[in-house]
Amino acid sequence: MSRIGETPTILRLQELLTGVRGSEDPRGAVRAVMAEDLQRIMIGERWSARTRLEMLADLARTAATGPLPVRERDAALAELGRLALRILWSEGLFGEALEPATPAKDAVLRLLELAASDLLPEGPAFRVVMERAKSLLRRHDVAAALVVDAALRERLLDLLVQAEDRVREIAA
Repeated sequence: MSRIGETPTILRLQELLTGVRGSEDPRGAVRAVMAEDLQRIMIGERWSARTRLEMLADLARTAATGPLPVRERDAALAELGRLALRILWSEGLFGEALEPATPAKDAVLRLLELAASDLLPEGPAFRVVMERAKSLLRRHDVAAALVVDAALRERLLDLLVQAEDRVREIAA
């Protein structure tokens, strides 16, 4: 089994999220998202962090558009977001973006690239990344760097727009 999406745990979860497989348990999808075997897959080291984050984002899109009742869907999305946040922390993907020694303009660029990518499901991980990026954008040293560096300013603006468009797309 070479692909994460081919694991029995992921296949079963996708079936629950899409309604292909019903569950006798009204909270079956949420229980599947919180199950130990999914946690093991997502926090384990068998697949790269990028692969695991992409899978979580795909599962979140499936949950958001699937037939789950609203409360179940929201709970599943929140848990998928928490799993993404755990991956980010455990793999150090925030890495230097959160270290005080990293120049703020570099940190904000890394965070916005992460937020604009398809790696984060909407939820806690995305909000943490965006809140940190926006707080860095309000710093005086970052503002001064953006005044001087038009290319960086345009790049950050494009990334910010892409990240916010992603959230609107997911929420729609």
